[in-house]
Amino acid sequence: MNVQLMIFILKKDDQLIKEGVIEAVGDSVFEMTEYVSEQLSEQFGIKDIEFIDVSNTWWFNGLIDEKTVTLEFAPIGTPADKFGIGD
Repeated sequence: MNVQLMIFILKKDDQLIKEGVIEAVGDSVFEMTEYVSEQLSEQFGIKDIEFIDVSNTWWFNGLIDEKTVTLEFAPIGTPADKFGIGD
């Protein structure tokens, strides 16, 4: 089981709602990404979370109180699309 610190931001209407750090836990990049999106969805009440894209960050959209929110996170010090390459 791997653990990696991730930095995250949560935005609504391009306004920052919350930012912070969370531990990602899993045996693969996919598992760690799923873990973080599930944990943050639960913590902030994000419904219908959906993966959108990955570049420097993993990017998800979801709903809080019927309003669209954007969740982005990435490993500290590594672009998300490079995380796990070479492992």
